Amino acid sequence: MKFNIIDHIREAGSADNTKPNDDWIGFDDRVAVVADGATGLADERLVNETDSDAQWIAKFGVEHFLNGRADDPVRELVREVNTHALAHVSLGTNKIDAPRYAWPTASFIMARLQNDLLEISGLGDCVAYIEMSDGYIERFSALPNNRERERISAQGDVSHNAQHKEVIRSPEIIAKLRQKRNLSNTPASGVWTLGLVPEAADHVLTVALPLPEIKTVLLMSDGFSAVSESYNLYNQDGLIEAIRTKGIAQIQAEIRRVERLIDPTAVQFPRYKQSDDSSAILLEIGK
Repeated sequence: MKFNIIDHIREAGSADNTKPNDDWIGFDDRVAVVADGATGLADERLVNETDSDAQWIAKFGVEHFLNGRADDPVRELVREVNTHALAHVSLGTNKIDAPRYAWPTASFIMARLQNDLLEISGLGDCVAYIEMSDGYIERFSALPNNRERERISAQGDVSHNAQHKEVIRSPEIIAKLRQKRNLSNTPASGVWTLGLVPEAADHVLTVALPLPEIKTVLLMSDGFSAVSESYNLYNQDGLIEAIRTKGIAQIQAEIRRVERLIDPTAVQFPRYKQSDDSSAILLEIGK
C-alpha cells in the first residue's frame, strides 16, 4: 500500500509575501507531514539558515520525518528532532540563554503507513480529518480544544484593536503572547511541540487505524483548518468533498476572502493575525 496525493498547498499568510511562510510540508509513498511553525515573537533570530526560526524548525522536523527510519516510533523521531535542534542552536549561536519565547517551535501532524495500519501522530494544534470507508469523519489533534481557547483569548484583545488592519501587534499584546509562549513545552501549559525541548517527545499523541477502514486523509495546519473550525464555510463531512470537487487552491481562496474582505479586523472571527500561513495535504490509500 502507498499514499496517493490528491492535492496539497502551502501558502503564506502575508498577502504581499513580505513575511516568511512558517509552515512546511512534505510527503512520499509512506509518510505525509504538515508542520506549522509558531510566528516568532523575539527581536532577533537564533538561526539564520531559512526565512525565519519558525520555518527552520518546521522544515527541519519534516525533513527528519521523511528521511529518518520510517519504522521507528514517532516519539523517538521527535526526540531526535528536538535534541538535534537544541544542539544546533546551542552550538551555532550561543544564544540558548535567550528567553523561551524566542525559541523556535512548531506543531505537526503526520500520517504514516505501518504494515496494515494507518498511523496518525502529532503535537500542537495541527489537525487531521480521517474519512472512514463508511463515510464517517474522524478528527484528530494533539490539542483538540485549542481552537476555542484561542478564540476566547483573542476575543477580548481584538475588541479594542478593531481599527487596525493588521489586527493585533500592539506592545501589550506582544507581551501577553510572549508570556504565553514562555510556558510552551512545560507542564504548566500542556502544549508540547517540535523545538528545543527533547522531553516534548513523551507527549506525542498517536492513533493507529486499520487500513481497510480508511478512505481519505486530510492533514492541515490551523491556518487551513480555520475554514471549517472557525469560519464555518464547511463542516468536517463537507470539507474533504469540497477539496475533491473544487481543488484545494479554491478552498484556500475562500479562506483568504473571509480574512481579507469579510473580517479583516478579526472582530467577527477573533484571531491574532489577519491571515495565517496555511497548509494542507489530501491523500488516499492506494496500491
